Amino acid sequence: KPLPCGCPSSAMMELKKSSSENSAPAAGAAASQLEHWPVKLQLLGPQAPFLKNADLVLLADCVAVAYPDLHRKILKDNVVAIGCPKLDDIEAHIDRLAQIIAGARPKSLTVAHMEVPCCSGFLYAATEAIERSGVKISLKRIIISRSGEVLADEEL
Repeated sequence: KPLPCGCPSSAMMELKKSSSENSAPAAGAAASQLEHWPVKLQLLGPQAPFLKNADLVLLADCVAVAYPDLHRKILKDNVVAIGCPKLDDIEAHIDRLAQIIAGARPKSLTVAHMEVPCCSGFLYAATEAIERSGVKISLKRIIISRSGEVLADEEL
């Protein structure tokens, strides 16, 4: 539903990669691998076409700041939903994620979170959402250290 402020930030869109020279990154710069908008979990509509049969990543927002290879290693060819397992309403995240899983039937879910204990709340949210959705889906976890290293990358 629209935000009360009328802000278009929640308008769903697929970001197409352009092959023109004007869109090419500067020498030494990396290209964005983001292919959809919005990215906040609570703004994603469960019926968004880019979610159907997608490889979905539930990303703790601190990972985006700490992990230098985020675009190349996590976002590439994946759909992302971001939030904070500590400061956000985790129950709202579980409900929205369960709606997405039940409605869009993504083929996989990867939870990428920081090494700190409170951040593992997203793994709880993912497992609870899968259970509530009633849909079988593969689950993977990536743990990032505060210094930006991958500590774990595992199928669950």
